[in-house]
Amino acid sequence: LPPLAGEPVLAEPLAKMPGKPWATAGKGQWSARDGGVWCAHQGPENAGAALTVPVAFNDGAIDYELNLNGADRHSLRVEWADGERRGSFRIVVSRSQVEIAKNPSKGEGADAVEPLARKALKLEKGRWYPVRVTLNGGKVTVQVNDAVVTAAHAVLAEPKIQLNFLVFGSSAGLRNVSVRHADVPPCGGLGETALTGQRADPGQGCPRS
Repeated sequence: LPPLAGEPVLAEPLAKMPGKPWATAGKGQWSARDGGVWCAHQGPENAGAALTVPVAFNDGAIDYELNLNGADRHSLRVEWADGERRGSFRIVVSRSQVEIAKNPSKGEGADAVEPLARKALKLEKGRWYPVRVTLNGGKVTVQVNDAVVTAAHAVLAEPKIQLNFLVFGSSAGLRNVSVRHADVPPCGGLGETALTGQRADPGQGCPRS
C-alpha cells in the first residue's frame, strides 16, 4: 500500500517481542520469528489470544501486515472511551472474508453486536498481506491487500484508546504495525486526503497549498 503522511502515533516492526506498553492477554503462545510476531492460540475457540497496545487518536490510519498460517481468523478490536462511555468495534479477517462490526458498548447486552459491512476475500495460507484501517469521523475504510470495504457508525468517531490484535486458531503472524493521526482539515477536506499527503480537491472546499 502507498505510504501514509500524518503524525506518527505508533511504529512497531514486531521483529521481536515488544516490551511495555505492549502486553499479551488470553491463552496463546507468542514468539518472534521470520520477521514477525506469531501466536499459536491455545484457548477456547470463541476467546482469542491477544496482543494489545494503548493508543490515543481520533481520526487516522492503522497499518499492519497479517499472515494467516493455519489460524481460523484474526480480529483487530479497537477500544474507545469518552468519559464513562466505553466500547469497541472490530475488523475480522479470515482467508475468505473481511467483516466490520460494532461490539456491545458498556451497559449493553452481549447480543448488542451490530454487523456493519462484509466483503469476500481470497487469501493464501502462509502469505503476508497488508491491512489498512482508515478512520475519518464516523466512517471507516478497511483495505486487505486489494479488497476494500467501508462502513459508518457513530462509535467510529469516538476517541480510540487501545488496539487488540486477536488470533483465533493456530497460527497467525503480525508485523510492521503503525498508526498515524490525521486532523480533518477545517475547510472540510477528507481525512484520507490528509493521510495520503495528496492535495485536496478545491471542489471539496479546501484550497490547494
